[in-house]
Amino acid sequence: MGTENSTECRVLCERAIAAMGLHVTEGHLIWDAYREFELELLLSECKEDQKARCSALCFRQLAVPLVGMEKSYESIKPLFPIDESAEGNYKNAVQKLKELEDWETKLVSKSN
Repeated sequence: MGTENSTECRVLCERAIAAMGLHVTEGHLIWDAYREFELELLLSECKEDQKARCSALCFRQLAVPLVGMEKSYESIKPLFPIDESAEGNYKNAVQKLKELEDWETKLVSKSN
């Protein structure tokens, strides 16, 4: 993929994350797609700046309380060393998710 196309795709992904990336139950779909895009570029380019971009995106994702974040953590862990800061952000997000899941359950029960 050309640099211009990669940049356009990143802009769209960032817009999608801004619009839906914090959605507790569905946001992981956008983050996962964006992460997979960047990882594919890493496999094809193997440049240091791409590696840094991928790890930064992964660590951003781990800091957001989303359903399925444990699965994301497990898929990211073998790819990039998770430092104390990222680990702390992840643990905080897991705790926040527990609080949000109660609200999500209430919302679902109210809509039925």
